[in-house]
Amino acid sequence: MQILEYMDGPQAVLLERSTDNKIVAVAIGKEGHWGYQNPFFGAAISFDQWERYRRGVLDLRFLFMYPRWKEWYIFDLKFNDEQFIELRRVPKDLTAEANYIPEPGFFSYDHSEPIKSTDTEGLATQKYNTDGIWDLPDFTEFYHKLTDIYVFFLSLKKYVTISVPSDEKGKIRASFIGHPLRGGSSYVNLYADLMSAQDLSDRLSVGKLKYASPGEVDVRGRLDIFAEMRGSLDEFEKNFELIKRDYSQLHGYLAKGKLLRVDIERFDNTGPIAEYLGKHRTMSG
Repeated sequence: MQILEYMDGPQAVLLERSTDNKIVAVAIGKEGHWGYQNPFFGAAISFDQWERYRRGVLDLRFLFMYPRWKEWYIFDLKFNDEQFIELRRVPKDLTAEANYIPEPGFFSYDHSEPIKSTDTEGLATQKYNTDGIWDLPDFTEFYHKLTDIYVFFLSLKKYVTISVPSDEKGKIRASFIGHPLRGGSSYVNLYADLMSAQDLSDRLSVGKLKYASPGEVDVRGRLDIFAEMRGSLDEFEKNFELIKRDYSQLHGYLAKGKLLRVDIERFDNTGPIAEYLGKHRTMSG
């Protein structure tokens, strides 16, 4: 499929046997490998594992140590018109771990060659500038909050999209109605459930992280969702005091009526309380 690392020739490659069976492989020494001219050691991984690696969630060693299909191969990398490669099954033993499998800490962004995406259509890179003194925990917190907002708008968009399967819409709906917005862990659980309802390919991925002041954080995702987020954050910034006032009124009304802890099944969507809340939401925009 592609060369991942190149230095005086291919050093790491990705092969494909089927959509959900790929082989990530690294070059090894020529000694004792059936006369191979370009011997490689590879592991059979799943599409999900490859996506996690491509997005920087897993390092290269993890793919070799725990491949989804639990198969390892040695092969001779040859380039010909047919582009078929003969695989020879081998065990993952102590020799392989000591001599073939990469050391920990090598991630997709360390490769010399750009990794091709399998879901580039409709995607864009959003750049966020950072300033002041910040460290990795700050980036982690920022990325988590950004992901929460992204998956929130993505879920709303998918729920009203006709082409989205009904079972996926069901998961999104269950995420919203399963966690009344009482604050604290209910928000955390809502975003976690919305995240789990998405395919891995739908999630944000980090493109580039420049640690400096000012610095840069590049994330990759759907262009239309980035636009929704930008519009929402702009409105939030311009109307912060109005939003804060409306939130306090709504929260106070629900708290006074002891409605914050009412189960969703017991709430009457057509009753006077629902009508009041709907009118208040409409008046405040």
